[in-house]
Amino acid sequence: MDPVEAAKVACNFGQRPEWGAAHGISRRLPDKLKQLVEACWAADYESRPEFIQIIATLEEVLRDLPQDPPGGGAAPGCSCAIM
Repeated sequence: MDPVEAAKVACNFGQRPEWGAAHGISRRLPDKLKQLVEACWAADYESRPEFIQIIATLEEVLRDLPQDPPGGGAAPGCSCAIM
């Protein structure tokens, strides 16, 4: 589902979206990030994380991501330049 369609389904039918295989995004996302997103769209708003928890989790995810190689910025084989 695209984001707008997912929001409509959640609003109108009380359903929450599921991670799909579109473009392999589910395989590329860190598990912590998927769990955070799922917690944020919990049907029971009382069980959704506070913003301070969201920030802490996002900082953890960022620390766990692979670092760019020295002098990097562009992916190997990419002809784009970062200014």
